[in-house]
Amino acid sequence: MPQPSSLYERRGHLPFGECGEYYQERAGDRNAQVARDCRRKRMRPKLAAIFALVTAPALAADAPAPGGYIAVGGSGNLTIQRDGAVSLSTLGANGHTCSLDGGLKGWTIQSGSGGDPNDLCVIGVKRIAPDGLRLTPADGDACRAYCGARATMDGDFYLPPKGCADAERDATRKAFKALYDSKRYAEALAKLAPLPKRCEAQIGWLEMDWILNDLALTHYRAGDPASCLADLKPMAKDIASTDDDLRDVYPPSDFESVYPAIKAARANAKLCKGG
Repeated sequence: MPQPSSLYERRGHLPFGECGEYYQERAGDRNAQVARDCRRKRMRPKLAAIFALVTAPALAADAPAPGGYIAVGGSGNLTIQRDGAVSLSTLGANGHTCSLDGGLKGWTIQSGSGGDPNDLCVIGVKRIAPDGLRLTPADGDACRAYCGARATMDGDFYLPPKGCADAERDATRKAFKALYDSKRYAEALAKLAPLPKRCEAQIGWLEMDWILNDLALTHYRAGDPASCLADLKPMAKDIASTDDDLRDVYPPSDFESVYPAIKAARANAKLCKGG
């Protein structure tokens, strides 16, 4: 076996292996201790990496989980990216909206200039249930600047159940339309009918009106007028109201948005009654 030179021994150099494994065979050689110290130093980054993996879930659990959240009633969307970037949009009365892009800082969403506290919008975030977040904007003009007069960013947002995210609902309605256009009415009903109940918390009022119309007309085409009328029952008050009464109930922009759905519901109800 080759012997190390005295020059290597004096300088603590380790010529065999990364940490001088050769010297570990020579108990009492000063380089054996050097080798052991070297091995311990090389293990520190590995141990740190293992510790990070073990603690990462706990750290992640102490912050809002990333994902696409929907406000109760479908009135808003909150998207949290894995890097902490946040996008928030809400819809209020008369077509007024809020729109904000910002970032997470602890259990707050912040957007705006950090130089002037008066320009910084801070929205408190609180976990509600395993999959929900409650947003509460701070008082002041900084957050109001992101909203129209009749819109607000406060409210409860939840991760939607499977099949109820915006893109998933759109896909279901498109699949329904294809089946309806092919006159496969039973299959079309089977595709669309579960949506209002399963995704009730995620569907906005205008979207719901159109889904009810689709179900009613499909039941009528399938030869089931009783179910057609049952589908339209949630819209019965609007169907029976005059246009003037509806204008008194709905703000101008909302009336313009909902009136086509109400007009369609009136026509569908007339069909289902045999008129």
